[in-house]
Amino acid sequence: MKLKALAIVTVIVLACSGCNHSTEPKTNSPSALVANDSPAHAIERLIGAYERKDESAFAGMFTGDYTYEFSNSTDPTLVTQYSTGWFKGDETASSTHMFSGYTPPGGVKLEAASTIAIHLSVTAPTDDNSSGVDPATHKVLATPVDGQIVVPNPGAEATTFVITNNFNVFYIVRGDSAVDLDSDQAADSLHWYVYKWTDLTGGAAPSHAMRSATKISTWGRVKSLYR
Repeated sequence: MKLKALAIVTVIVLACSGCNHSTEPKTNSPSALVANDSPAHAIERLIGAYERKDESAFAGMFTGDYTYEFSNSTDPTLVTQYSTGWFKGDETASSTHMFSGYTPPGGVKLEAASTIAIHLSVTAPTDDNSSGVDPATHKVLATPVDGQIVVPNPGAEATTFVITNNFNVFYIVRGDSAVDLDSDQAADSLHWYVYKWTDLTGGAAPSHAMRSATKISTWGRVKSLYR
């Protein structure tokens, strides 16, 4: 009987040892990025990857023939500087540098952005009825853009780039009509990608003095700083 009682006590102790509940606070993992399985989800994934500083996911949203155009109104200097084009390589280099930090050749190190928040007022793409494209496979999203990108300054106040009243146009293509996709990008009717991005922000050019702790800027100008 004593052996039987001892066995029962042992089983109870072992069972209870697995019932110890931690009092440490639990943290919720961020939800997974949405798949680019629709035009709207393609934009959502693009912005989500940028905000999370996910280099691979962000780069994976662009076609091989991707181009970006700066605003003639607010960034004419950049229009001239990149008169031969801003392509996928430029976009991915800029984002990688922003996510990880970057020292321009002969320049001062730019710290990695600590937080990125981008807000699009419009999130539902519409048919692209431009000449020469099929609206079934090509969509467009024209939207006001606002946001903030915070960059630490060691030993000083962080720089906050305030993106306000921008106006961007995103051109989206279905995978089976996309050009020069990478081997890990699905070239089918179930995936969508960005093949063109145009900044149509109007008005006077905002100040962009790097010494200011808070400054108004276009998104394109911030991207160019990290190129």
